[in-house]
Amino acid sequence: MNMNRRCLALAMLLFLISSYAHAQTRPLGEISLEGMDGQQHALTRYIGQGQWVFLTVWATRCPICVDEMPDLQSFHDDFSDKNAMVLGLSIDFPSFGFPDKQVVATFMENYVLDFPNLLVDEKQYAELGAGPLQGTPTMLVFNPEGQLVAKQLGKVSYDRLVRFMRTQTAKRRSQRKE
Repeated sequence: MNMNRRCLALAMLLFLISSYAHAQTRPLGEISLEGMDGQQHALTRYIGQGQWVFLTVWATRCPICVDEMPDLQSFHDDFSDKNAMVLGLSIDFPSFGFPDKQVVATFMENYVLDFPNLLVDEKQYAELGAGPLQGTPTMLVFNPEGQLVAKQLGKVSYDRLVRFMRTQTAKRRSQRKE
């Protein structure tokens, strides 16, 4: 029974990966969001620049989001100067409205988070082409070319991010050789 659940979970993950790889057919364009500095930041400044981008949609009042922040920061620290980065999109929870920038800034300072973070509401999230926001945290994964290749609702771990990136990178290398 446990093995059947694992197989089902793996099949669902692979379905999500393949369906999102095909669903995102349009470029992100020039979607701009407010940064912690009060300036507008084009998402293309981060996405499609030759790195994997693990975009986390999170909220300061979301316990699961708070729990995964150390892993996200560690992943960003270890890979941001190599081939991957974390990009945060803060949203209000539970309304999915625009968050209070000062609350987000205080949270980031208290938890020593230094990965880039932008402010978003549910409507702006919808412009990403990932379907409706179902909850926080939500992780969107963009490949180095800027294509959305996976979506995960719920907590992710450092090890899971590393495994996913390495598996996908190896798969991409193998496809290029064919």
